Amino acid sequence: MDSLRADGIKTGGLPALTRLNRQDFANQLDQQLTRWVQSTRSAAG
Repeated sequence: MDSLRADGIKTGGLPALTRLNRQDFANQLDQQLTRWVQSTRSAAG
């Protein structure tokens, strides 16, 4: 793969994330982390 890049060959790939994609990801991550924190607090207490 490095040699392809060095030779200037475009190998494609996924399109860039949009602002909405990043926001959706951040929201989902926040929800999952909140659930995890709440579950660890209830298990510890």
